Amino acid sequence: NKNGLASTYHSLGLTYMTMGDFDMSLNYNKLALEMKKTLEDELGIGYSFAAIAGDYWYKGEYELALKYYKNSLDISARYEDEYYIALCTGYLAMVYISIRNYDNALKYSEISYNKKKKLKIHKTGSIHEFIKLSYIKMKLGEIIDKNKIEDLLKNRGNDRYFYPDLLSYYILGDISFLQTAYKKIIEKADNLEPDVAAKF
Repeated sequence: NKNGLASTYHSLGLTYMTMGDFDMSLNYNKLALEMKKTLEDELGIGYSFAAIAGDYWYKGEYELALKYYKNSLDISARYEDEYYIALCTGYLAMVYISIRNYDNALKYSEISYNKKKKLKIHKTGSIHEFIKLSYIKMKLGEIIDKNKIEDLLKNRGNDRYFYPDLLSYYILGDISFLQTAYKKIIEKADNLEPDVAAKF
């Protein structure tokens, strides 16, 4: 069953990504992509493009990450998949932050934040995007409403994502956010196989 096999490859890719083994994740995500191509599942192809882009981003191969995220975004736009457009634009903003292209980061982060608010995507996701957007604006020389960020962070709750904590440290200068980000990274590495944990 090709559909079942494509789903299995995708799930394995996600599992290895969660484990931090991005080479294995990339391998399975590419297998899922090839299977979806044989099925002519264009939306599925778009989802695989995004998964592959994530692997490349984590591996520091930013140009490839941009290529695959943009391919995914193009498909999502053709199908008017607003949820995935919100996700892809947010991820594109993260890649552009990584290469210090803050003008493009701003463009995509604003799209992502507005769509996440409109779609009422879970509260934490909207908070993360607002923190990202604030960081980008700060890097572009804008004055940031730090009080609003502090209020949002109070309602954030606990999650496993270190990136918002790292950006909050850069924006607010509060060392506790950097310590939290570091703690989350260490906790993740402690749960991995030694050869994978060494990559952190």
